[in-house]
Amino acid sequence: MNYSSAATFLTDTSSTQYHRCLPGQFTDLLEDETYCRFLWTSKKLPKKVPSWQAIGNSEKQPTTTLLDFKLKCLSEDVFYSPNQFFNWRNSRQLARLNALWVEIDTKSHSILNKEQEQAIIDEVFQQLSKSALPLPNAYVLSGSGGVHLYWIFEEGVEAYKYRVNAWREMAKKLSSKLKGGKLWDVDSAASHDPVRVLRLPGSIHGKSKRIVHAYINKQQKVSFYDMADQCHVEIKKPIYEKGDQKQPLDQKQRIQKAKTSRHTIGQWWAKTYWQVLNFARQQGKERLCSGKKRDLIAFILYVALRHLKSAEDALLELEKINDDLIGLDTCELNAYLQTAVKTKYKFKKDTLAKYIESLGMDSDYLYVQKPKLTPEQIRQRQSAAGANSSTKRRERTLFKLQGILSGNNHITQKKLALIANCSLSTVKRYWPDLDRKVSFAPSSI
Repeated sequence: MNYSSAATFLTDTSSTQYHRCLPGQFTDLLEDETYCRFLWTSKKLPKKVPSWQAIGNSEKQPTTTLLDFKLKCLSEDVFYSPNQFFNWRNSRQLARLNALWVEIDTKSHSILNKEQEQAIIDEVFQQLSKSALPLPNAYVLSGSGGVHLYWIFEEGVEAYKYRVNAWREMAKKLSSKLKGGKLWDVDSAASHDPVRVLRLPGSIHGKSKRIVHAYINKQQKVSFYDMADQCHVEIKKPIYEKGDQKQPLDQKQRIQKAKTSRHTIGQWWAKTYWQVLNFARQQGKERLCSGKKRDLIAFILYVALRHLKSAEDALLELEKINDDLIGLDTCELNAYLQTAVKTKYKFKKDTLAKYIESLGMDSDYLYVQKPKLTPEQIRQRQSAAGANSSTKRRERTLFKLQGILSGNNHITQKKLALIANCSLSTVKRYWPDLDRKVSFAPSSI
């Protein structure tokens, strides 16, 4: 059976016509690079040839051409970013949104034959046709049996933060309509990540040695805002009043901000540690002990702690958490952490998202940035923190003085100050709040 037969089912179920296209016809749908896109290959390249390279326009990043990159890796295992960036491939550097996608993976990442691949296509589009959502205007057969569904926008939109948030909501709505099958499931981490790279049509799948083919339907057009309406996603554009301190950035300011943005690894792992720990606490020890994923919880917690503390301190901290919550015996715990103790893992965001989602947790915290506080909010928080610290210091001092006084009700203020190693004025200030059985004593020893 050849690949062109894949379009038959689609015509019968959706009255749209998909046809196999040339690789260039597919990339043309994604627009020329106003900014830059990134290419990556998993193939081992010669020394000094980077596996990540950019094409298009970038002020900081050296660029290449798609043809030159494919020649260097012999077109094998080439990946391509549908969306565009200013200079680097991360969420803060997103410049333009060109498409939505859903990645369909084969179970256990196995290589399927063409009949099995066709069965996946049939099941995927059967499930899509039952939803009220628009069908994709392109799809790509990855070469292993997997399918990448694309909703390519008729015109890309600038990647303002509120649009990126809406993009993620739409991606979740689309992927939620696909429940998986015997041979396949949805790769949520890849489908919900706007900075993802996907297999490039015309390249070769390294394991199966099959060509990655694309199918398009030129008649079916979609806009970013139409997709939001059909996915029932509200695009919440910030409203700015005249005189607001925070005004929307123009294009030049966005580029400048992207240049100066920094990613703090320690904060990222600290956030992961607290998210997983809170999840474990919510589950409770009894439920965790009867579950199958407590080893994964222990592993992720240790990897996170390893980025915040020394290996020894991280292990001691995890042993306490294990005793309180996880319930693994010492031998099991040491076995699960055997590789993590020897190697300081530096997972990519997508890899960690898969671990998090396999626990049944939401990985959105990895991608959504906390809104920055205004100067007034910062002052309010600092004031509240100062008041809280003052209250705690007062309680500690009061507790200390009361402890000394309770042993000798006839002690004088001056002697109390000497014993407590504080000033006489401090004792006088706390004296009315102390619980004493005798009246005020003269300030003499």
